[in-house]
Amino acid sequence: PREQSASGRMLFCGGRLGGGARLRRTIRSLLIACCVAATKSATAAGTKSTRLTVDTPNNNRSLLLDGQPWQVRGVTYNPTPVGEDPSYGHTDYHADEFAAMHARDVRLLSEAGVNMIRLYAMGHDDKNQKAFWDQLHAANISVMAGIELYTQGACCDWGNSMMLADAQVMERMKNELRHLLALHDHPAITMWNVGNEMNWVGQNWVGDTGRCSGGCLFADDAKLLFESVNELCGVVVEEFGKMCTTVLADVPVPQRYADAVDAGLGGFEQWAQLFEETIDTRHMALLATNLYRGASFGAVFSRRAAAAARAAARTAARAAH
Repeated sequence: PREQSASGRMLFCGGRLGGGARLRRTIRSLLIACCVAATKSATAAGTKSTRLTVDTPNNNRSLLLDGQPWQVRGVTYNPTPVGEDPSYGHTDYHADEFAAMHARDVRLLSEAGVNMIRLYAMGHDDKNQKAFWDQLHAANISVMAGIELYTQGACCDWGNSMMLADAQVMERMKNELRHLLALHDHPAITMWNVGNEMNWVGQNWVGDTGRCSGGCLFADDAKLLFESVNELCGVVVEEFGKMCTTVLADVPVPQRYADAVDAGLGGFEQWAQLFEETIDTRHMALLATNLYRGASFGAVFSRRAAAAARAAARTAARAAH
């Protein structure tokens, strides 16, 4: 889609790739909502994945890779041997012993025109993974690296703790995050996303009373939850110079925020408005979401642009007074 947000944020969304019906069906099954509304790069073929930034003079509506306009053509990817289950968390398959599999997949990704992959999880020990990042880097494929956050059974003992309820809990989480980012400090990794669909009640983080199966850890306080995530993103941005976001589900906001969003907006659009006007997300340079809407996204982008323009006008009016 060519439509772009009029807000100060980039949008990650679904998209299409060419190459025949069979290839399109295959790629569409992998897409996670990941084509950025950005200016198409004229130098994509020769650009190395090093530093991803937002084009501030262009109203924050374009991405720059090493200072050059850049458009994401991305898929979710987990390196998985044939016959194995490509579900989350198989980070052992990032190891050098699977270099032949990496080479095969990187070639196929390149042939499909992919220039970014999203990994849901990253290994918490090295296990000789540098060669995997090197292969991607050599192919000009950037990585959107995932940081897992779960309310129960989480890696690194991050679960069952309200992040900002205890300063020691937050500091421990930041230190775990610093270890992870230092372990995978590679130019191929240009962006990190903290958590996946944490705004969905199925994750048990936040929601209306009775919606989470085991009780929502943050009750219906989305502001506290995502300002906690924003604080973690601060480590990514300020200490490691990488871009950071969180990936949102396309679901409605809790009822307590009904008056804070424009009537008629859909799930993700409501959250986008909250992020722009109500929740401090200063360390998140872009909005990211998983949109499962078939072959078309309808009017989501035009509505998002109109809502963002209204939000900007309200913000300017408040500042004037």
